[in-house]
Amino acid sequence: MEHNISAIWPGWEIAATLGSGTSGTVYEIRKQDRGSMERSALKIISIPRSFRELEELYDDGHDQQTLAAHFKQQCDDIVREYRLMGERKSGSNLVAVEEVKTAPHADGVGWDIHIRMELLVPLHKTAGETSVEEEAVKLGMNICHALTVCNELGIVHRDIKPSNIFLSPDGTYKLGDHGLGKYATASQERTTIGLVRFMPPEFYLDKPYGAGADTYQVGLVMY
Repeated sequence: MEHNISAIWPGWEIAATLGSGTSGTVYEIRKQDRGSMERSALKIISIPRSFRELEELYDDGHDQQTLAAHFKQQCDDIVREYRLMGERKSGSNLVAVEEVKTAPHADGVGWDIHIRMELLVPLHKTAGETSVEEEAVKLGMNICHALTVCNELGIVHRDIKPSNIFLSPDGTYKLGDHGLGKYATASQERTTIGLVRFMPPEFYLDKPYGAGADTYQVGLVMY
């Protein structure tokens, strides 16, 4: 799908696709400003995620008005959490959110969420010079600090895994994809192996969960 980024943020253009998953696609975007190149990461989340998902909901008997309201609420919840995190980006070990904008789908059912963030190196592409044990301890401390901020805001992350952890230029580990885990649990795609490996028991058993689920996931990532 083509995205006209300049219509959302004038002057910005897509430079590369960085990755794609159940929660959306991430791009590297850039903007020429006074002789220097500014770069950011852009995540685009579509709600619903596909035409097939929408068709299945219609087949289940849901009408257009009900689905429009449902997806609008999902959009509002995701935007609220990203903006809350954006207010605490300084020294929080959270990937800094610069700006969030939304655009309705042409059919009136669903939304695209555009999240512009700092561009960092994903965990799987890092290679620290210190020992594995030292890096694991540092990672754990950094991500637990991020979760302390989440806890202060009343947010359970729900989806902590290596692909959601990034390394900043100063060697600090940061947590991304704030609050998207609960939206992935509604999809059968949640059972793919990459996600199951870091899933707390509460998710398997479909039981209520809290901040302890995040702590469990951090432990698995460190291990």
